[in-house]
Amino acid sequence: MNEVVIAGVGMTQFGKFIDRGLKDLGTEAVNKALNDAGIQKEAIQAAYVGNAVAGVVTGQETIRGQVVLKSAGIGGIPIFNIENACASSSTALHLATIGIKAGMYDCVLVLGVEKMTHEDRNIMFKSFEGGLDVEEMKHILDQSTGAHSVTMDVYASIARKFMYQSGVTKEHLAMVASKNHTNGSLNPYAQRSKT
Repeated sequence: MNEVVIAGVGMTQFGKFIDRGLKDLGTEAVNKALNDAGIQKEAIQAAYVGNAVAGVVTGQETIRGQVVLKSAGIGGIPIFNIENACASSSTALHLATIGIKAGMYDCVLVLGVEKMTHEDRNIMFKSFEGGLDVEEMKHILDQSTGAHSVTMDVYASIARKFMYQSGVTKEHLAMVASKNHTNGSLNPYAQRSKT
């Protein structure tokens, strides 16, 4: 089995960039990763692209990775589009690892690219709703006024149930949020890089 090594990484600034699209964000990250790895685009044998909500937010369906990577000057290779909610990009990395371990490829690109801002907040809420089991959550969707994220209602319900069953308090959850915010702020590309 082939050993898997992450040779280079690249990241864009996290934030709300209404004026930047997936192509621009993806190209920046790809160029940084290639530069960090010290390899040329021609060395890439396949690409795995994780994206969850571009279909709802931008209308781009089925060939998201191909569109973004063409803009970055990469094509003519197998490009796999992975959509798996919040785990889209980690799933892309998992599948790329399998491709290398199986001996199918020696050098692949994994890209996670997401555009989760839109001038119309309802479009963003709709993209989050797609991450729910809409049949199972129909009663919540029917009761929603559309003025907020139904996903937050679902997560809040799960948290309340967990608190009831486990004895975890609001203060415990606040401690987790505080720890996560502090750790996240250590990334210079974080949206909120101050603790």
